[in-house]
Amino acid sequence: MRTAALIAFLLLPAPAFAGGVAPLVTGGFHTETVAYYSSQTSEGVKIPDQAAYPNYKQTEYIGDVGSGLELVVGDRDDLIQGVFRGYWMMDMPQHVPNPREGEVVDPSALISAPRDSVKHMGIGTVGIQWGVVRAANNKFRFALGVNVGAAFATKDHTEFLLAQAGGNVNYAVTRTVEVFADLDYGLRVHKTLSHGIYATAGVRIMFD
Repeated sequence: MRTAALIAFLLLPAPAFAGGVAPLVTGGFHTETVAYYSSQTSEGVKIPDQAAYPNYKQTEYIGDVGSGLELVVGDRDDLIQGVFRGYWMMDMPQHVPNPREGEVVDPSALISAPRDSVKHMGIGTVGIQWGVVRAANNKFRFALGVNVGAAFATKDHTEFLLAQAGGNVNYAVTRTVEVFADLDYGLRVHKTLSHGIYATAGVRIMFD
C-alpha cells in the first residue's frame, strides 16, 4: 500500500511556475497645486492682517524619475500576465508661482512656500497586462495594462493612491530575455487629484 501511494505521488504532475523579473526605470510628469498669497490688494493697498491675505492656487507640472524591480506572473507565451512593481521615485522641486496678471500688483507682494527640494518615495503597484497584437513570429507584442497601488513610504506623510493605465510594447530578444516599454496615464489621489504621464522601460528575464 505504501509503495502504491509513493508511486502515485511521484506520478502527480508537478506545479509549473512561470514568470520573470526585470529591473526598470521610469520617468514622466504630474500636476501639483501650489498655493500662494498676496500681501496687498489688487489696487496696491497694503493688507495689515496676514489672515486676510487673498489666497490663490496655481497648477504646476512637476517632473519625476525612478527605478526599481518588476515581477511578472505568467508564461512568456500568455496574452494575459500579472505584474508587480516595487520602486523608488523622486519628484522634482516645485516652482515659485507665476501669478496671472491682476492677481497681485507687485511681485514683491507675493508670499509662497513651494517645496524647494526633491521628494523621495517608495511605490508599490500590482497590475495586469492584456496582449492584443503579436507580430514578427511572436517576438513583438502590444498589450494594454492597468497598474494600481500607492506611494506607501514618504518622509512627509503624503502617501497617495496611484493608478495607471496605458499601452505596453514588448520584444523578445531571446527566449529568456525581453525588453519592454510602457506609456501610461497616471492618477494620484491625496486630498486632491493629480494627473500625469508616466513612461517605464526595462529588461525582463523570463523563466518557466
